[in-house]
Amino acid sequence: MNEWDFFLPAELHDLILALKFGRHFKGEFRLTTFGETLVGHPSRLFWLGAPFYLFRIDHSRNSRLKEEWLFVS
Repeated sequence: MNEWDFFLPAELHDLILALKFGRHFKGEFRLTTFGETLVGHPSRLFWLGAPFYLFRIDHSRNSRLKEEWLFVS
């Protein structure tokens, strides 16, 4: 196993910010009101976060390949 086989903490941070579950406030990272409603509800968190992570996040930075892939439809 190497570091690319694990979910990067930076991606989790970016995901929380993009979905507005949390924000930076006076040097601290805090949950928003919406983020606080998800505490204790892992299934709701999964169903909101998984589609966004799978379909809206650029995963190319985690690629082991040095080349950029161009998809032509």
